[in-house]
Amino acid sequence: MMKTALLKEFGYSENTKCNEDIDLWFRLLRAGHRIRTLQEPVLRFRITDGTFSRRSVFKALSEFSIYSKNLRKINGVSWNGILPLARLASRFFPRTLSRKLYLSQKRRNLFKENLMKITSLNNQVFAKNGHIYEALFQFEENGVQMIKTVQLDSPSKPVVEVPADEVQLFKTNESVDVSLNMGKL
Repeated sequence: MMKTALLKEFGYSENTKCNEDIDLWFRLLRAGHRIRTLQEPVLRFRITDGTFSRRSVFKALSEFSIYSKNLRKINGVSWNGILPLARLASRFFPRTLSRKLYLSQKRRNLFKENLMKITSLNNQVFAKNGHIYEALFQFEENGVQMIKTVQLDSPSKPVVEVPADEVQLFKTNESVDVSLNMGKL
C-alpha cells in the first residue's frame, strides 16, 4: 500500500518490463522513502503451476540487472552482490525443483528466522560526526549488531550502516521527516 501521490510521482518505468514493482521499490528506497513490512497479511497469494511457468529468461535477466544495479547504489560493492546472482541461478532450476524448494518447510523456517533477526527501529534518531540520522532497523552481521540508517541532513538522504554500539538512539514522538535550515542559528 502506498499513497497515490507517491505512485504518481515515481510511476512505473517503461524500461523494466516484467519487473516494474522491483524497480519502483528500489527507486523509492534510493529517494529516501521508507518501506515497511505490514505485520498482518493483507494478501493471500495462490501458488499454482503458472506461478513457476511464467518465469522467463528475459524476466530473470531483467530482475538480475535491477537488483544488481540498485544494491550497488544503496550498499556499494559488498557481499550483498551475491544475492542477485543466487536469485538469477535459481530462476534456471527445473520447474519441479523450483516449486519444491519454494514450498519447502526449510525455506519458510529460514525466511522466518532471518526476519526475526531484524528489529525495526521506528521513530528513533541519533547524531554522529555532526550529522543527524534516522535509525531504520537493527540487524546482525558477522556477530556484530548493526543499524541501517538514513542521513537526514543531506539532500540525497544516503543510507548507511553503523555499528549499534557506536550510537545512542533517541525516541521521537512521530515518524521523522526532518528539513534542516543550516543558515544562521
